[in-house]
Amino acid sequence: MRAWAGVLLALTCCGRADPPFHVVAISPAARQVLRLNEPIVWEFDRPIDRTSVNTHSIRIQSSRPVPGEFRVRGARAEFVPMPGDGTVQGGWPAGESVSITLVGYPARDGVWSSDREPLDASTTTTWRVRSSTDGAAAFVDVDPAHPLTLRGADGARSIAVREDGWIRLEFSEPLAQDSVVPESFPLEFDDAARTRVPVELRLTQRAFDATVDVRPRAGFAPASTRFVLELGSLGVRDLVGGPCRATATWTLIASREGPSIAVASDDARSSP
Repeated sequence: MRAWAGVLLALTCCGRADPPFHVVAISPAARQVLRLNEPIVWEFDRPIDRTSVNTHSIRIQSSRPVPGEFRVRGARAEFVPMPGDGTVQGGWPAGESVSITLVGYPARDGVWSSDREPLDASTTTTWRVRSSTDGAAAFVDVDPAHPLTLRGADGARSIAVREDGWIRLEFSEPLAQDSVVPESFPLEFDDAARTRVPVELRLTQRAFDATVDVRPRAGFAPASTRFVLELGSLGVRDLVGGPCRATATWTLIASREGPSIAVASDDARSSP
């Protein structure tokens, strides 16, 4: 009898299969409140085939299209909604519900593991989106360890700009759209009067950063005229109201040979 028990145990162990490819956790959890720019994160029990993560395998159902991007890192997949840019609606639809379906077996266009096993089953998760008028914070700070910074803001410099050109400022976080106003980007003639120059702005908003293009309404003409762009008390804010901590001054020299867009910063991120 003991010998037969050993044989049965061996057969059972040999026939035992690994658990199927499945979701371990979803954040935020189902039925929780989703903030306007909050990423959805799925953790799986093993690395994901990144080519299988797309709009067919992760299907978003909402009252309007939600622009954004998928990111895959090992066993973790994310969908990061992109904030609006003033002309296109972005983020999750405020005050409404969003449902996302992870497509799995038996569908062939679902999520797969890196060792080519399909997700064990399809699942749908639903959240309610917070409104900007709710008492709690409506936005997720994309980088809570750092205040909003202006990339490469490291002191005074001179930049040649074309007479009809733009100045591009690169920010390390998305911006609150209502803070991107002419008063936040003071441009003055570099003379004794320091007369303020009316400017026009263009905001380009992305999931993790932003750019603001600035130029005088009348252009930088005449040639060789000098302007000062001083951001010592910048009024621009990030999505949760954090101010820009960088201080910088640029001298802008109008030139027919200047670039059409002068990038008034470099690629270095300011240190804490």
